[in-house]
This record gives sequence, structure tokens and C-alpha cells, in this order.
Amino acid sequence: GLASGFNLLWLTWGKLAPLFAGASISFGIAKTFSIGSEVEYLIRFMTTLGDLTKEQGAQIRDELRKIDQTTLFSLTELSKTMVELGQAGLTAKESLKVTKSAADLAAVGMTDLTTSSTLLVKTMALFPEAAGDVDMVAAQIFETTKAGLLTVGDIGESMKYASTAGI
Repeated sequence: GLASGFNLLWLTWGKLAPLFAGASISFGIAKTFSIGSEVEYLIRFMTTLGDLTKEQGAQIRDELRKIDQTTLFSLTELSKTMVELGQAGLTAKESLKVTKSAADLAAVGMTDLTTSSTLLVKTMALFPEAAGDVDMVAAQIFETTKAGLLTVGDIGESMKYASTAGI
């Protein structure tokens, strides 16, 4: 049964129940290693991008795991967002803070992590005086959506126009 997850199904000649049980276990293990290796790759990419030490990369990994435990998003999604924010010019510390706030905003605003993180970065760029408190910015955006007239996506679209108008 375990052989099926590793494309060795031909080795199994027997009962179907043990075969399916073993297949489930092997595919689960293979998927776990696959996800873990993707997250590790993204964290290595962040350390290279941000010129960080291995210890700082380990701290980022630990912080992302903590965020993963308290949000709806996977460790892979969180680490991809961290990389995108690093590519946008944020430091690792800033990226981590924005990732946490973006995950919270995306969950309560019923949107995806990319939309919420992009919105927070744009808002902080347009209003530098608010850039120091990304949690407050996320809370204000959520308060705006509570009236029901605008969604987080709508606010993100309006930020596109505000940024091109030079406001």
C-alpha cells in the first residue's frame, strides 16, 4: 500500500483495504514533504532576498508557523506573501508584520491574501504617516467594509486610482 504513493503500485498484489490505507498514508507523507520543501525554498529565497542570516530565517519560519496557527491561510501561502512583500521592497520585519495583518484582514474581509497584502502596502505608501501601524490600517479598512457598501477588493481598486492621481 505504501508503494502506491511512490509510483510502485505494481509491487502490491493483495487485498484492497490495506492497499488503500497504505496509499492514503504514503500520499499524505509525500504531500507533507512536498509542502515542507516548498516552504523551506521560499524561506531560503527570503533570506537571500533580504540578506538575512540562517538564524533570522529560522526566526521568520517560527513566526510564520505562529501566524499559520491563528489564521485561515497555510504556511505556503504565508511564505509566498512574505516573498512578494520582500520583492516589493519591504524588510523582513516589515513583511512579517504586514503578512500577519494581511492574513487577518483577508479572513475578516473574505478576500485572498494577495489582495489584502497589496492593499495594505498601497495604503502605507499613499499615507506614510500611517505606515508605522499596519494593524491600525487593516482595522480601519475592515471598519470601512462593515457598512456593506464596499469590499476589501473595492477598496483595493480605489487605491489604484488614488495612487495614479497622486493623492
